[in-house]
Parts: sequence; C-alpha cells; structure tokens
Amino acid sequence: MRASKDVSIRENAILKESVDTLRTIGFLQDVQFTPARAQGVDGRLRLKGQWGTSTYTVEVKPTLTESAVPGFVHRLRRRPDQRFLLVTHHVSPGLAEQLQRERVEFVDTAGNAYIDHPIYLFITGRKPKGKPIRPGRAFRPAGLRLLYALLKDPRLLDKTQRTLAAAAGMALGAVPVSLEDLRARGYVRRAGNDRQILVNPRELLFRWEQGYSELLRPKLFKQTCRLAGAGRSLEDLLDLLRQHHKILLGGELGAGVLTKYLRAETATLHIEEDEKSVMAALRLLPDSGGNVALLKTFGTQNARDDGLAGQTRLADPLLIHAELMQTTSDRVQEVGKMVLEQFVLPRLT
Repeated sequence: MRASKDVSIRENAILKESVDTLRTIGFLQDVQFTPARAQGVDGRLRLKGQWGTSTYTVEVKPTLTESAVPGFVHRLRRRPDQRFLLVTHHVSPGLAEQLQRERVEFVDTAGNAYIDHPIYLFITGRKPKGKPIRPGRAFRPAGLRLLYALLKDPRLLDKTQRTLAAAAGMALGAVPVSLEDLRARGYVRRAGNDRQILVNPRELLFRWEQGYSELLRPKLFKQTCRLAGAGRSLEDLLDLLRQHHKILLGGELGAGVLTKYLRAETATLHIEEDEKSVMAALRLLPDSGGNVALLKTFGTQNARDDGLAGQTRLADPLLIHAELMQTTSDRVQEVGKMVLEQFVLPRLT
C-alpha cells in the first residue's frame, strides 16, 4: 500500500496499521488500497473473501469522539452514492455501539471493526496497541484556534505573529509552528508582493470543523443548562441577551436569528466571563439534559462583525455552523446548509 500525497504521514500510518490488522482477522483473501484525491477522501479500499467483495471510500480520522459522530454521520449521508469505511486509531466499546447504530462501518488499529454486508462483522473491546498518533500542530487545539481566525479573516496572514496570537487566543510561540505546519500541508503559500494566502480554503474549513468537534469544542465546553422557572422559553433568553453584550449567541438559536428560518430547540452561548456569573445573570440552572450549552470564547474573533447596537450579539457564522454540525436533525442540517452557503463560503472565495 502506497501513500497518497494528500494523506499525511500519521493518517497513512493509521491506515496501513488498520489494514494490516484486518488481514490478521482471517476472513480476507485480498486487500487492495488505491489513493484518491477528492476532498475529504483518502482513497478506495477493496476487501475480498469467500463471502464476496466490498469496495469502500476510505476516510481516515486519527481520533473520533462520541460528540463528533452526529456531524460525521450527517456528512456521510449527504453522499449516499458511496459506501464509506471509517479508519481510525481506536474505537472504544461505547463509540463502536454508537457507530453501529448509525450504520457507520469502521476498522481501527486494534482490530475492532464493523462491516455490515455481504459478511457481518462486529468486533469491539480490543485495546489500542499504542498511543494515538497526534495530529499535526495546525490541527491541535491551539492550531485550530489560529485556523479559525484565518478562515474568518484570511487577511490576518499578512499581520504580525503577535497580532495572530491575540486574534486566536494562543501563545505567541505556537503561531510560527502552526503556520509552518499549514505551509507543509500546502494550505498556506506565498503570493505576489510577499503576501500569504490560504490554499483550498473549503477543504481547510472541512478540516477545521472536524477538529473543532473532536478537539477544540471539548476544551471550550463549560456547562449544559436549562432555563429556571416555569414557562420560560428560549425567546425569554433572547430578551435577556440584549442586555449582556459580552455573551455571544450561537447554535440553533443563533442560526434562527441569523437566517430567520429556524424555530430553535437549543442554544449555545459563547461566554467570556465565569459560567456561574453568566448563569446567575440569565437565570440558568445546571442540567446535563438541558438545552443551553455554555462555551468559553477564545481570542478576539468569536463575534459576528456586523452586529447592530441594541440587538443580541451573534457568534460568527463559522461557530454557528460548526455547532449545527453536532446534530443529525434534518431540520437543523437544512438551516446549517443555509448558514454555510450564505454566510461562510462567500468569505472563502
């Protein structure tokens, strides 16, 4: 198996080890991998045995968390013409059951696997052989903060590293390392007049949303809440937010305000202050089953730039869309597509 130029060293290592592990299971007669260059696709894999042949579009994800599954599932369902195989470092028993319920076939480096047909295979509980291969610096939490700032405003590439660090909310010393990783992957290059530009920004957006769901969002998450008091609704929350301009509205409720097309059932609040003071100001109570999520802001670029005085401040559409990708609800995904096409992609062209 040879590596595609578009597949990083760490992803190719996971792919090779997973396929080698598949061979040891004993039900395969032949395994053939063909690299591919389509966005978000790492290649084609053909498995052959006495039971028949299965051909997959392969997507390598070095890590996958349970919270990232809904967005991942939704993206696969948008391409029903292809049969996908998820390849990752390790799938825990709980995650394996979640993937099985969603009919997401997978294999990992430990030999855990789920294949649905023409042979049924479900192996879970095997321990990983070693530590997971860490993502490149650009796709770790600090690098993802920088990548967010660049996707929101690519002109920041021409600013000083100190400006970039402030915009992203990251240590100054981490900026050159993350930028170098982006250059090495071909996502940043120099143009005329000594300028720097983003290359393949749509693909980069796709990579950022994956990293946001799996690595960055868990670090930003503070609390899940519900509204205190009988009869209160998310509309009541909107009224209070107009008085607290340091709190940014995102998620479903933010998308509803932005597009005027969604009756929201949940909300995400991006907060600068301590969550307890925010909960007191908005009359929120901690509740793991609640419909209001609190996330910590980072850097200086989390707000939508064209907010109007006297109105609820919205999180940037990048953050709103990334939050919508946390659910597989068709009604939410329809609005997510609107946010993407009307507010996010035009900035990347």
